[in-house]
Amino acid sequence: MMNKRNNIKATYSVALAALGAISLTAQEELGAAHELDAFTVTTATRVEKQISSIPQSVSIVSEQSLQDQLSISSDLISALSQMAPSYSPSRGKMTGAGETFRGRSPLFMIDGVPQSNPLRDGSRDGYTIDPAMIERVELVHGASAAQGMGATGGIINYVTKRAPAVDGLRQWAEFGVNTSEELESAGVGYRSAYGVGYREGAVGFVGGVTYEWRPMSFDADGNLVGIDNTQGDTMNSSTLDLYGKVTYNLDADQELRVMVNKFKMKQDLEYVQVAGDSSEGIPTTSIKGETPGKATQNDVETISASYRHNDLGGGKLSVDLFANDFAATYGGGTFGTFRYEGELIFDQSENQSDKKGAKVTFVRDLDYLGDLGMVTGIDFFEDTTQQVLVQTDRQWVPETSYKSWAPYVQFDRLVGDFVVTSGIRFENAKLEVGDFTTLESYGSQDVAGGSPDFEEVLFNLGATYRVNEPLTVFASYTQGFGMADVGRVLRGINVPDQDVDDFLDLEPVVTDNYELGARWVSEGWRASLSAYWSTSDLGSRLQANEDGIYMVRREKTEIWGAEAELERSFGKRDELGGVFAWVDGKSDTDGDGSVDTRLDGANIPPARLNLYWNRNWSEGLRTRLQASNYFDSDSRGFSGYTVVDLLLSHELKKGLLTVGFENVLDKQYITYYSQTVGNDSRYFAGRGRTLTAKYSFEF
Repeated sequence: MMNKRNNIKATYSVALAALGAISLTAQEELGAAHELDAFTVTTATRVEKQISSIPQSVSIVSEQSLQDQLSISSDLISALSQMAPSYSPSRGKMTGAGETFRGRSPLFMIDGVPQSNPLRDGSRDGYTIDPAMIERVELVHGASAAQGMGATGGIINYVTKRAPAVDGLRQWAEFGVNTSEELESAGVGYRSAYGVGYREGAVGFVGGVTYEWRPMSFDADGNLVGIDNTQGDTMNSSTLDLYGKVTYNLDADQELRVMVNKFKMKQDLEYVQVAGDSSEGIPTTSIKGETPGKATQNDVETISASYRHNDLGGGKLSVDLFANDFAATYGGGTFGTFRYEGELIFDQSENQSDKKGAKVTFVRDLDYLGDLGMVTGIDFFEDTTQQVLVQTDRQWVPETSYKSWAPYVQFDRLVGDFVVTSGIRFENAKLEVGDFTTLESYGSQDVAGGSPDFEEVLFNLGATYRVNEPLTVFASYTQGFGMADVGRVLRGINVPDQDVDDFLDLEPVVTDNYELGARWVSEGWRASLSAYWSTSDLGSRLQANEDGIYMVRREKTEIWGAEAELERSFGKRDELGGVFAWVDGKSDTDGDGSVDTRLDGANIPPARLNLYWNRNWSEGLRTRLQASNYFDSDSRGFSGYTVVDLLLSHELKKGLLTVGFENVLDKQYITYYSQTVGNDSRYFAGRGRTLTAKYSFEF
């Protein structure tokens, strides 16, 4: 193995040396960073608005930026974490437990359709679509009620590809392979994708299919990374995605659109875990072995139908209908939690969630009131969720139904160089739970069902001010609304004579978010700075029990932080940039109304600094060098580390060839989650140097 490692390292060294000898005749302008502030987004406000006019941190991950990250690592959450530094470092697993956005739960969406499952947050909502189907990602940083329940930490909206704008047929294909430098069969993965776009007059179509096999990973010491067969792993897994979108233009002002996405990620249970020793710094590894039970997997279907009218009553109307069928199967074990008839038995769970809803939005300028714009509408949402034990057909979480309707109105007013925004949303919700009995490990408690209802009035208020041509400042107050993982709360009842109607822990989480920020955009420069503070009087903190299964603690929480970004373009050749993010927070663990204990790594990401250098070396040949530094945190027992990645991209006469090196310096490190909240069984090392090569072309 050592000879093989040395040979591969020599190959990498030759590649890097060759890179340094490339001609410096740049032909294309790089990022046009000064234009980014003029991009429009819909996620933050339900209507297309320029980022510069939104009084909250909002960012866009373009298709090019996303594909660059995916050319280094095909993992979507790893790419997202790189582009949104206030998002926790990716665990590299199928589960996202312990991954937060600004210290709280994000709402994942596909074209505005919620993927997150707040009634029983199984932390699998990050893997519901293949990135080949994504055109861009819109991110709202911080609490928001614009898209309904669940966005206490922010919104991550995957916007899918659109049909071609002009008549004709367009097809594309992609083939890729990735491997660790061990070059063993267990560490070789591959993916393929095919897409088609077609338009003829008023009818447009775009669709695609992808398949990916993700191999086992090796750490920098040449050992297999430990696999998580319980919460789920992306290693040794296959992914299949089928996507289609049809649009029909009734006339110049009206459009119908239907989108369907079917996604399945399935882990093959061919490896078992060998526990490490965190006290000695020995990471968890994997060996060949069989695991009983049903395969760990995500099985998700998303459907949406939309109607747009761009000239109705002096405004614009949009009506969106959607459905989402989500099933997440977890690995099993002989956990004490699953005890049955006094015996420790093997069992495993599956989250089942069916969501459906409608969103009506009407946008109009009220010219008779001056420069006043209005967005109004109403949302309807229903989520039915349960968690079952697969092997014994028991209910761990009873079937729970959440129904809500929420009218809202938002106003924007231009006053000189100020844009003032204000809005209100009336959330009316009911939770329906039948009588149920908890598992034996909780004392087989008989719990009376009920239908508690909630009414929340959510506000937002903000303003942007253009100080001069390059500089805009903003301030905002926003609220987010969510549930504190009702399923965890219900299944964890361990005292008698409880009634769902009177159970305090079912009260919703309302997060107040305050933010100040500034944006600077000028020729060749782009910068932003923001500081925020969010608080919830009845928050939701995760804490693991002896089985490693998380329980919900309802406590007051306060989270604060800052984000800074700076990017400089040097003509057509070079682009340098950096992003810094810092988050911290405390909770009230003794119930005296004052926060007193720092939140751990399951809730708070580390402070980090991302640096990058993009360069056009010659026509069609460019590189990206990036480094992510995670700073030490003594209070969370975290020893920081730095990971460096490299991307080479070359346009051929036919197609595009990319070669990416993740962790190009082959740094051995233990992941943030494993250092801060892991145990000996989940003391995972990060991936060592990994090569990803892709070839894509259009025809």
